[in-house]
Formats: sequence, structure tokens, C-alpha cells
Amino acid sequence: MEQDSYESARIAVEEFRKKYPNGKVGFTSGCFDLIHQGHLKMLQDCKEKCDFLVVCVTSDEIIRNGKSKSSSIKPVISEEERANMVAGLGCVDSAVIRYREDKSLEKLSSLIKPDIWFYGPDQKRKPDSTGYYVPEKCVVHVIEGQRHNSTSGIIKKIIDSKSEDNYYRSGEQWRQDQDWWR
Repeated sequence: MEQDSYESARIAVEEFRKKYPNGKVGFTSGCFDLIHQGHLKMLQDCKEKCDFLVVCVTSDEIIRNGKSKSSSIKPVISEEERANMVAGLGCVDSAVIRYREDKSLEKLSSLIKPDIWFYGPDQKRKPDSTGYYVPEKCVVHVIEGQRHNSTSGIIKKIIDSKSEDNYYRSGEQWRQDQDWWR
């Protein structure tokens, strides 16, 4: 399954609502770079609470312009690949990319009108805070994540393990080992 456009996500939700008038549509967003168990668990938890799950994947531009220390090395995986991987998960019914210029969270939520808006404990702004459009009758729900899993933590672990390996090698051996990497 590949990522959807906003319009195809809207149509998919519309078809779902026609077929299942009492079904619940859920909505969440995130970077989903280097997908790990924490991401999967969070999305599975979302799906357990709704019948149709739409995921908005944050674009490369938004991540790079982020304020975190690791935003200079992230994303590791491109937005298209991340959206396609998320779309391929069995618990996700539709995945779209969130771009800055179109205020996509607000635009997408106004198109699909979710019944439940899920957000994780690490998200900076809650969907019902000032600045977000939350459709009428939409319930905002916190999904508790596994805090020991994070993309930044995985990247740090990789960098630390390479630094530790390099400490024990001679300079010449280290340079030779790096040639295979390029």
C-alpha cells in the first residue's frame, strides 16, 4: 500500500463511513523516522480504539526546521519512504505527508473529520490547543508510548557504538574500515 493524497484519504474515509456508519475514524501524526517498536505499538494502540486510522507523516522540511539537536541529521529516511512504510502497516488504513505550507494537520482533519484525534506524550502541542482545527465532536486521546524507544535514541546508540569501536582502532585501520562505508 502506498501513501495517499489528502483527496484520496478523504474519499477512503467517506467510503468507510458509508459502509460503516457507526465506525470510528481515528487520526494521528508523527515523523516515523527509523520505524521501531514504539511507533508500531502506538499505531496499534490507536487502531484498537478506532475502526479506520489515518496517519499524517511529517515532511522532511518540517523535521529539518525543527528545534531539536538531532534535526540536523534527521530525517534518515525520506518522507515518501516513511509514508509508504507507515501505509504498509496492517494497523494503518491511510497515510499522507504533512507539509508546512498548507497547514496540513488542520486541512486534513477538516477533510476527514476524525472522531478521535490521537497524540503521543512527546508531541509539543495538543490538538485541542490554540492553533489546531479540531472538528466538532472529535475526542482528543493521549496514547502513552514506550518512552525507552525513540529514533533519536537509536541514532545516538549507533553513533556511540561507532565512536567506541573507533577508539580502539589505530588511525590507519579506522580509515581503511571507513572506505567500505562510502
